[in-house]
Amino acid sequence: MIANDIHRFIAQINNNRRLIFLRAIIIVFGVFTAFIGVEIALRAAGGLLASIPRGVTLENEHKKGDYVILCLGESTTQRQWPGPLEEELNGRKLGVRFRVIDRGKAGTGSTAILYRLEHELERNRPDMVIVMMGINDGEWIWENPVIYDDTLKVKSALFLKNMRVNKMWRYIRGGLVNRWFENVDLADYRKAQDEDQDLLARIERGVLYQKKGEYDRAKAIFRKAIKTNPEDPRGYLAMGELYRLQGNYEKALEMYETAIRMAPREGRAYDGLESLFCSGEDFNRVVRYFEMAINNDTKDPLGYGRLAHLYHLRMQFDMAEKYYKAAVRAAPQESMPYNELCAFYHERRKEDEVVSVLQSAIRAMPNELHFYMLLGQRYCEAGKYEEAEKVYREEIKANPNMQKGYIELGDLYRRIKKYDKAFQIYRECLRTLPSQPRGYMSLGDLYRELGEYRKAENMYKAYIEVSEKDPEGYIQLGELYRLWGDPDRAIEMNKIALSVTPRDSQLYMRLGGLYHLRGEHEKAGILFKQGLAHMNERPVLNGALALSAFLEGNSDMVSRYRRKSYLRLEVARNYQKLRDMVLAAGAELVCMQYPMRDLSSLREILGGDPRIHYVENRANFEEALRRYKYSDIFIDSFAGDFGHCTPLGNQIIAKNVCDVIMREVPLSGPGNDHRPLAAAEETHQ
Repeated sequence: MIANDIHRFIAQINNNRRLIFLRAIIIVFGVFTAFIGVEIALRAAGGLLASIPRGVTLENEHKKGDYVILCLGESTTQRQWPGPLEEELNGRKLGVRFRVIDRGKAGTGSTAILYRLEHELERNRPDMVIVMMGINDGEWIWENPVIYDDTLKVKSALFLKNMRVNKMWRYIRGGLVNRWFENVDLADYRKAQDEDQDLLARIERGVLYQKKGEYDRAKAIFRKAIKTNPEDPRGYLAMGELYRLQGNYEKALEMYETAIRMAPREGRAYDGLESLFCSGEDFNRVVRYFEMAINNDTKDPLGYGRLAHLYHLRMQFDMAEKYYKAAVRAAPQESMPYNELCAFYHERRKEDEVVSVLQSAIRAMPNELHFYMLLGQRYCEAGKYEEAEKVYREEIKANPNMQKGYIELGDLYRRIKKYDKAFQIYRECLRTLPSQPRGYMSLGDLYRELGEYRKAENMYKAYIEVSEKDPEGYIQLGELYRLWGDPDRAIEMNKIALSVTPRDSQLYMRLGGLYHLRGEHEKAGILFKQGLAHMNERPVLNGALALSAFLEGNSDMVSRYRRKSYLRLEVARNYQKLRDMVLAAGAELVCMQYPMRDLSSLREILGGDPRIHYVENRANFEEALRRYKYSDIFIDSFAGDFGHCTPLGNQIIAKNVCDVIMREVPLSGPGNDHRPLAAAEETHQ
């Protein structure tokens, strides 16, 4: 009896389990079916919108026949090569007007570029997108690339991320986040008990979220800052910058205008307005605010300088010159207006005007040492050494207690091989200013140049003592011992310098080179690995390790360390997503590599779709650097192996891009037959 009851009870439980399981399957199937239905509906709606002819709903409808090119990137793009590219393309006279839109943003990363892409595509409806990005996302890795697209895990993640339902959910979640996360705190700010009452702390908290790409959280915090402090312009400035990063330029302009009305002299608001002009906003509207700033304070050189810079970017050089000069007149005792006017004339290749401005600056501010240096450099570059000598002597006379003038004059004498006068002026510097060490270093360099190593050694040791063991003294003393044929002491000096500055990759290179000279290649390799441990991945040290492995005869290690650099995984995926969005919009995609960098990693990431075109800037820049000085091509070396380009460097990029477009891209504008642009050029010639 009991056994039968137990059997019936177990059977009932099993039946209930089956019912629960079946109900669960039905619920999951229903949710999945609804999910798929919503996805299909959203995609159908998106396809319907995409089928609307270009130009019908455009915010910036371009003229019929224009071939629109959208340029994306960072500071290496913003106000760099897009302008010359437009001139280069239109100069080919193809029968089509090219309009190049510069959407480069200084300091931005690939995630922010991708975040704004959908808006830019909808707003501008480009025929072509050119992208060069990734340098601000962190140093490139030196290892085998991740296989980005051929694993089920990665494909599944990308598929789910790109689903329309997922996008809709993120949109809804973003609205909820604006309310939910208003009071969220980052760990770095938890110790500040009163930070909810502190506007600056709240804005800084929002900026941290902004830097992490969490724009919805940042926006919620900035909104609360404005609500709590509606009369303080800082909240509006922060919100304006966020809108600008998101590509919502009209909202950004509204925030900047509000900040200016509250604080007419707030410089950051005008900087934001200038960046919006670079994004294509109405020029005259921005100019009115800059003029308002001048009217509020006619003696403030910043107002004139900002307006001059705006006209400068617009390439209205007469107006730019007018306001640069006005800034000098407004503040004749401030150095910045003179510097900006000099830079303007130098860019315009008006060197006589540069000299005139520097002379005026020295008369107005005889204690500003850098003006003497700049004027002396101009004279030296022109071969006017007597004029340079006079300038440096004027500097010494005006500032006898500063070593700079003595050193510059002594270096001039070294340059023109008047060594007796160089010795004389360096010694005069030491007699006049015995506690300032640079004279010892300069004398040491001169003795070393002339082969008087013992005297050079004494000068370098004196420099180390007076400068309180500045590592530069040990570095130069080590170089002296190397030239003297004493590698042991050279190694000792460089080790001391490295102990003071353990994150200097050049010191590792210098010390490792000394080991190589002694045949101690294994020690060099160990040293370079220590450098990598201190500084993570550094391409220069990887290259040095490859050399060490080669000298040791270890071919396997050579191939390991000589592998080309690859984009980080996040950047690679952003490139892939950008590719998908651009091609889906029906535009051609041009992927460009930075100067001096290898292009193959981009090809591996993005594939060989015929609508994707690649631009390499390695061979052309290597050739340019054989013909010109580095400073003719780049204005700095921020990336290590390249920097921001001069006008000549940007022209090299523009010509290279133009050549690739002409050779590979079909011309699909009105009245054209989808031929490559080069063929169209032949027709119109």
